[in-house]
Amino acid sequence: MLYFRSFFWGILGALGALVGEAILTLVLFSENQPPSFELNLKNSFFIFIASSVIVEELVKALLVSKIFDRIPDKPAIIPQSILLGAGFSCVEISFHATNFFLTGETIAFFPLLQLFLVHATTALLAGLFLLKIGKKFSFSLLSIIALNSLLHFVYNYFTLTN
Repeated sequence: MLYFRSFFWGILGALGALVGEAILTLVLFSENQPPSFELNLKNSFFIFIASSVIVEELVKALLVSKIFDRIPDKPAIIPQSILLGAGFSCVEISFHATNFFLTGETIAFFPLLQLFLVHATTALLAGLFLLKIGKKFSFSLLSIIALNSLLHFVYNYFTLTN
């Protein structure tokens, strides 16, 4: 039951992150200028991707941290983190499936697997980080958010530029 709860929290976390990303997009791009698709450090698309990744990883790390605080058996954070990441990825995968049903655009298996792996891996890293270091290190949560945001950003960058 605890594992199902972690998966469910991953789904809710992804939906919450989407709301946060939408609000952030409205705040950052309120001048009716949609993000352009040319990636460089000076344009809005780079800021959009970076801010979206930070919101997602912040929500994911906070949820992993909350689960870590509540479980008595701390090593159980490993499978629970993976399931939280799986729940997170299911929301993004469902958007791809919705796009398929609305547009008929084909969906390749490998990009869906990559979505699962990036979310499961970043959640797992957060869980492992908390398991090994705990909350003794005052910046532990910020450190894992920064690392996971960098990894997730690199994944998004290469996915969107290829």
